[in-house]
Amino acid sequence: MRKLILSTQAAAVIVGVMSYIWIDTVTKTEVQFSNGSACPTTCSNEQPVIADPNLQAAIRFQELRKQWLAQRTRSVWVSDMVLCPAYQSIIGMGESAIPLILAQLHSEGNEPDHWFWALRSIVEFDPVKDEDRGDIGKMAASWLEWGREQGYAG
Repeated sequence: MRKLILSTQAAAVIVGVMSYIWIDTVTKTEVQFSNGSACPTTCSNEQPVIADPNLQAAIRFQELRKQWLAQRTRSVWVSDMVLCPAYQSIIGMGESAIPLILAQLHSEGNEPDHWFWALRSIVEFDPVKDEDRGDIGKMAASWLEWGREQGYAG
């Protein structure tokens, strides 16, 4: 039997995109909350037990991101990259994907990937100045600043 301590506040569960947890559920898993209560769960289908919807979204995002990296071609056309099914599924996650995309964008540092289309599609807004278009470093900085201002990114 394994124990996992989870915070009762959803915001405290996800520290960053990379902080997702898979729980081994081959026989029995007990989820223990920070208030001391426990919730035993028996699973025979070996699927992860996810106690928090934000954590579930983070896991889904990371799965789709990996699929996108595998699916996309190394085309110079951004449209080829963003039409991949996994990328479209990330867009389909809606607002729950915004902080995850921003955290991923931040983690990529000086080599940001093409998350701008997804962000623009979800929020129906683009904070990037016309003179910065094409400079992915400046585009990433604009989106990260926007995310901080809107409360999506720290």
